[in-house]
Amino acid sequence: MSGFRQAGAASGASAAEMDGEPYGRQRGIGPFHPVEPMRGDLEIVAGRENEGLFAIGEAQARGAGEQDHPFRLLLIVPEAGRARLAEGDDSLDAKAGGREQRKKLLLLRLLRQVDENIARAHASSPSAGRPRLSAAPGISKPFVRRRSEIRPVRRTSMMNEEETPDALEDWTRRQLEASLTLMLRSISATGLTRERPEFFQKITPRPGSVVASPETDPAAKPDYFFHWLRDSAVVVDALALAIERGWADRAHLRHLRDFVQFSLEIGRLDGPALLARRGAGTTSQPELARYLRSETELAEIVGDHALAEARVNPDGSLDLLKWARPQYDGPALRALALLRRLPLYAQDAPEAAQALLERDLGYVAAHVDEPCYDLWEYRFGHHYHMRLVGMAALMRGAEWAREAGLGQTVAACEAAAVRARAGLEHHWSAENGYYLSAIRAAQTPGDLDLDSAVILAVVEAGLPEGRHSVLDPRVQSTLERLERLFGELFPLNADLAPQDAPLLGRFRGDGYYGGGVFLFATLAAAEVYYRLCAHVACGGALVAEEANRRFLESLGPAWGDELALRLRRRGDSILRAIARHTPESGEMSEQLDKATGAPASARNLAWSYAAFVSAFAAREKSMAPTR
Repeated sequence: MSGFRQAGAASGASAAEMDGEPYGRQRGIGPFHPVEPMRGDLEIVAGRENEGLFAIGEAQARGAGEQDHPFRLLLIVPEAGRARLAEGDDSLDAKAGGREQRKKLLLLRLLRQVDENIARAHASSPSAGRPRLSAAPGISKPFVRRRSEIRPVRRTSMMNEEETPDALEDWTRRQLEASLTLMLRSISATGLTRERPEFFQKITPRPGSVVASPETDPAAKPDYFFHWLRDSAVVVDALALAIERGWADRAHLRHLRDFVQFSLEIGRLDGPALLARRGAGTTSQPELARYLRSETELAEIVGDHALAEARVNPDGSLDLLKWARPQYDGPALRALALLRRLPLYAQDAPEAAQALLERDLGYVAAHVDEPCYDLWEYRFGHHYHMRLVGMAALMRGAEWAREAGLGQTVAACEAAAVRARAGLEHHWSAENGYYLSAIRAAQTPGDLDLDSAVILAVVEAGLPEGRHSVLDPRVQSTLERLERLFGELFPLNADLAPQDAPLLGRFRGDGYYGGGVFLFATLAAAEVYYRLCAHVACGGALVAEEANRRFLESLGPAWGDELALRLRRRGDSILRAIARHTPESGEMSEQLDKATGAPASARNLAWSYAAFVSAFAAREKSMAPTR
């Protein structure tokens, strides 16, 4: 396949050097170092998207950039009140009272203002046109609260029990407890040490750090004993959610406080100071020297450049190994985590939480429309995932900054959100029927454009309605295309019942540790179904367009409570399938083998546990209206 190397780009390590060695996470294409911006690869889109939801059977006004197909009636869902996504699992929840409801309305208003700004910009553009289509044995349990309704039953694989609704209820509650217990092993893991003798490293995590996987055996591959900015934000967000819901003891609030402090400190890492103090990294094995970062690269880590470090050592030191840099989604996801439940993070040190928010929002505003590596650390370009989580952080950040009286931050966030949203419109391919995961400067196989990173972005961004939310017909179409792809590719998905959803991988041709089922991506798909279920159960409507025709057809003709039930059952089918391959201990790896369902890649991945906590919360909310 042709690489992502752009003409004139700095020559980094070759693709072979990124093939999981020595501690790789992904096979990579392209340079390690930033390349020239690829803005010339894009065109301006004319018109704007109508973000208002409409009842099925009504036509939507189309701008110049819309498809020219006739509207088709596919599904009838009665409209009851405002067609809007049910309240999210965050600080905008209706239960927080009138003030929080006003905050949500401000967020929705800002969403529409962003669209209006885009429309005005497009209307005046001479180049306006159509978008280019392109608890384990021996583990002591931390302070995890046992919910009163959790019955003390023996932990077992789901498939050792009769597959009844009660059996799934029992398993999900047991798995919630196991997921929180095992996830907490990765947070502030000060009692663990990982040695890398070939690089003369002995790493002991500091409070506030989050190791992606807490495995310390030097023979354990891949080595995920790093603090990834992205993974840590997702994990700590799940912990805050569990504390908020009462599933985890409030004693764990100290982890949130320590996370804020640790994040501030690693944002001040200084490459020149490191070089002056101890020099660049060294190795006892000459053949490994090619994996060490050069003095030139380390010397560039000054000021905000530290925020582009995708990962650091959990002891707070710079990662001395070559990696796919820069990556910009970490600060965006971290800002989102704080903004969702800011009172929990700011309880003991509000000044520190505000300082971290201001810094992360400023960084995202400056880089949201710049090319970088994707969340798979695989491709360099403009990525749907980065743009969407960046836009969501900026929108929430503008609303927070307005309340805090930070006028300059408001202006910077709003302007950058407009740019991000305009960029997102380039990712829709009407020809293929899905959001392109990346817009790139060089050709790679088209199948790579269909990527579960899009679904992860939608879930992580958590927009309440409109384009790029779970209510977006284009998002639903993208999910349906992914399900069709992996339903055919993975033997594990063979013989699925028509109403069941398949387990998802990342993209066609993925070869990383077998390229199997990625648990956190599959759990994100389940969460989409649960959020849609909650929306319909509250009287909302699903919009029918040509784009999501197949998605709606897969649900069958239904409306009201019956449609909500089918959506929840489809999400439940994913949890049932995961349960069949989850051991009695509740341990989750990064992947499941696509043929056998055996655990693969990193063991005890904190992100997998966090994704289960998030999906469990969405499932609970989807059942609330009917309980």
